Amino acid sequence: MLAVRFRLRFIGSSRLLHALFRVESLFNTLLFAAHRGFLSKLWLTDPAMDCYRGIYEWENNESALEYAETLQIVLTPWVERGSFAYRIMNGVSRPDFLEGRLADAVHEGDRWWLPARAIAGTTRRSHG
Repeated sequence: MLAVRFRLRFIGSSRLLHALFRVESLFNTLLFAAHRGFLSKLWLTDPAMDCYRGIYEWENNESALEYAETLQIVLTPWVERGSFAYRIMNGVSRPDFLEGRLADAVHEGDRWWLPARAIAGTTRRSHG
């Protein structure tokens, strides 16, 4: 699995602009779906932080890494500096990730890639 996070610049908290970005993202489906080794994608958003996260399943680490590095290059002009991050997780299933079974194995300061409900005491919600 690959988790990616970023915050768009110029959009702020505008619901309309976020809606337009999500529609535009649908048109980019062919770009990530055409990458070698792609299996699935799930979008998560955090309206309180105006962050987007993509959760991808890949056949292997090489495909996940290649995509993450390509995505970072493509998004650089559009995201806030320092907001793009990614994490590759070996042997993690989508249900394990979404149900928060990994939270106990993650250091407190490195939980950005977990679904908010997996982090004890959080008040933020993730929307798919």
